[in-house]
Amino acid sequence: MNEEDRYFAIQTTSEGYDYAFYDNSFNLIDGGVLDKPDISTREAIEEILSGAGISTLSENLTFMDYGDLLDKVYSAEQQIEAIPPVSDRTEPEVSLQGKSMADIEETVLSYAQAQIDEMGLHDDAQLHGARVYGSRTREGLYSEQSDIDVVISYSGDIREDDFFNSLHEEGFSSAGIPVDINPISTEKTGSLEDYLETAEKYLDEKSALEPKQIEAEKEPEMKFFVADNMEHPVVGGYHENIGSLQEATTLYEQMSDGTVNHDVIEDNPHLKENPLVQKAVSELEEYKSSQSTEQTKGEETIEIKSQEKSVQKELGNDRKESVVQAFRDRQAKLKAQEIEKPKQKTQTHKKGDHEL
Repeated sequence: MNEEDRYFAIQTTSEGYDYAFYDNSFNLIDGGVLDKPDISTREAIEEILSGAGISTLSENLTFMDYGDLLDKVYSAEQQIEAIPPVSDRTEPEVSLQGKSMADIEETVLSYAQAQIDEMGLHDDAQLHGARVYGSRTREGLYSEQSDIDVVISYSGDIREDDFFNSLHEEGFSSAGIPVDINPISTEKTGSLEDYLETAEKYLDEKSALEPKQIEAEKEPEMKFFVADNMEHPVVGGYHENIGSLQEATTLYEQMSDGTVNHDVIEDNPHLKENPLVQKAVSELEEYKSSQSTEQTKGEETIEIKSQEKSVQKELGNDRKESVVQAFRDRQAKLKAQEIEKPKQKTQTHKKGDHEL
C-alpha cells in the first residue's frame, strides 16, 4: 500500500514483524523490527503505521502484491548500485584550479552527509552519488566568475528545496571557487544518469551557439536618429538608422539651434548608463565645442581687420588734412609777402622830391 507516494512492506519473523518503508521509486526510506510476535499481523500493521503518522482508515491507502513490490525494490537497488559514488575523473583540471572532479565530488558528498546528519535525517535520506557538471567541464564555456556546479543524487524523506537551502546556508567552496550544489531526488527528478544526459545536451547546444554570440559581441553597433521634435519624433524633420556620428551631426546642425540636449538621455537609465551612448554624447559635445571656438576666432579676426582698416583710414585722412593745411599756410604766407611789397614802393623817395 502507499500513502503520500510511499510504500510499506511487512513480513513475520521469529522475533515478531520485519517492516520497511520505500519511496515512490522503491528506494528504502526506513525499516525495523516490531518485537511483538504475539499480536496479529493486522494489529502490527496498525501499530507501525500509527507510529509513522499514517491512519489505516485513510482512503489513499491501496494494496499491492508483496512479490511485485520486492521485484521493484530489487530493480531500484540494482540501478543505484550501478552508479559509483564519484566519477573516475581523477586527473587535475585547470578549470578546477588543479583539483580533480573526483576529489570535489567526494568532498561534496561528505559535506552533504554532514548536513543530513545535522538536520536529524540520517535515517530518512540516502546519498547515491555526486558529479561535477556544467560550464567548468567544457573549455571556453566558463569564466573566472563561474561556479563549480555539482549535482547530488539522493533518495529519502527530504524535499529538494529544503536540502538545497541547507547546503547553501553557509556557502561552500573548493580551491577558492564557489560550489553550487544541486540536490536531485530520485523520486521527484529521476536518476543521476538521466540528469547528466540532459545537462550534456544543454552544454552541446551552448557550445554550438557560443562562437556566434562572441562574434556578435565583439563589435557592438550604434545607430543614430535626428528629429526636429524629440518628444514627438514623427512630427517635422526626422532621420533614422544613421550609421555614423558625423552624418548625424551634419543633419543635426541643419535642424537644431546648435545646442546639445541631454534630457532624453538623462531620463532613460538604459541610455544614460550605456557606454556607447556616453561616448557619442562626448564626441558630439567636443565637436560642438571645437566648432564654437573656430567661429569665435573667425569673428575676432574680422573685428581686428575691421579695426585695422579704420585706423588706416583715420591715419590717411589726418595725413591728407595736414598736407592741405601746410599748403594753405604757405599760400597765405606768400600772399602776405606780395601785399607787403607795394607798400614798400610807395614809401620810397623819388629824385627831386623835397623832404620835410
